[in-house]
Amino acid sequence: MRRLMIGRLAARSPSAPMSVDLAGRPEGARRLLALASAIPEHEGAAGEGDRPFLLGRIGTRAIATARSAGDALAFVGAVGVGLCRLLAGSARVRRCDLLLLVQGVGTQALPIVSLISSLVGLTLAYVGAVERQAFGAQVYLADLVGVAITRDMAVIMIGVVLAWSPRSRARIR
Repeated sequence: MRRLMIGRLAARSPSAPMSVDLAGRPEGARRLLALASAIPEHEGAAGEGDRPFLLGRIGTRAIATARSAGDALAFVGAVGVGLCRLLAGSARVRRCDLLLLVQGVGTQALPIVSLISSLVGLTLAYVGAVERQAFGAQVYLADLVGVAITRDMAVIMIGVVLAWSPRSRARIR
């Protein structure tokens, strides 16, 4: 834990030709500084000695970025190979699994999608109405809710639908 600047100055003052006057500080701050200086700090507790130099940090970050880019490229390659197999007709997809997935993200997902859309729409409408009331622009409230749900919430809804599909629930069990 790093000390406050006043505490560091007070710690250096016995060895340096300067004095720190804490008379103008509140009583609580003086007690806190006295308590903090009563117990000596452990060596290496601040963790500043473990931090690598700038070149080491840059190298570590570059290696992590290269590994992440390699993983992303491998994923894109696997998706491309699967798509080519699907278009060529040599993909191995069980039709019953595909139909079960379509059913799970279709009609069975309607209740959860309706609930999420309603709650998010109500929240956006309330926040938007309060903000637009100050400017007299309440006419555009329906546009705000429609655009926000269509653009921003589509990704979240897809994730919820896929998480609530029967196969996902079976995997969780």
